[in-house]
Amino acid sequence: MFTQVFAFAPDKPVKVGDTWTRIDKMPAAGLDAVVKQKYKLESVSNGVAKVALTGDLTFKAGKSFPGLPEGIDIKKFDMKADKFTSTLLFDTKTQTVLSQHLSL
Repeated sequence: MFTQVFAFAPDKPVKVGDTWTRIDKMPAAGLDAVVKQKYKLESVSNGVAKVALTGDLTFKAGKSFPGLPEGIDIKKFDMKADKFTSTLLFDTKTQTVLSQHLSL
């Protein structure tokens, strides 16, 4: 989850209006989580970049599920995760996130 906070930057220089994507896969307490995100550089003013983010989160049953008695297998797992949006303000001079607003 650490990467969700700090690794949003594109892998090449971008200009206002450009987009980039990121897909993260991670184990989460017996589940396999996949986070798909799309970023857009909306503006840069006085050294502060405004970045919009949209994304979704999906889960699948992993190989084991903590807390289940031994010998019980998960045959089917279905969990709905809503889409999310966020706005980041990033200081281009100090390379720090000034704020992030997340809407679920």
